Amino acid sequence: MHTKTPDGDIGASVPAARQPGSQEIDVPRIVSDTEQGFACHAVLPTYQELAALERRLRRHIRQLVPVVEAQAAAMDPAWMGHATRRSLLARAAQTLAQGPGDGLLSAAEHVCALARVCRALLGSCS
Repeated sequence: MHTKTPDGDIGASVPAARQPGSQEIDVPRIVSDTEQGFACHAVLPTYQELAALERRLRRHIRQLVPVVEAQAAAMDPAWMGHATRRSLLARAAQTLAQGPGDGLLSAAEHVCALARVCRALLGSCS
């Protein structure tokens, strides 16, 4: 299965995770949510908006991780692409383990970190 963005942007063709019950990856929504995540530093949204965006970004990351894991598993461990994907997966796990913090600014920074991981995962899937 492949999902394409209408304009062929980053992640133009992303295979869906090959696990029972896996869902199609909504690339345009992921791109939109990551852009929203990066915009949090310009104008702070409400905490409720940040919480909703955080949930969506976490869901996107959980969808993309199995795809990147499968790619890494299929690669020669001596190849740089394998090491890059493993590093990205470790960064994703670390970012997912963190919380939004106590204030609005720390929550916005956390959402931005999730957006960076999500964009990197999506970029490695293309």
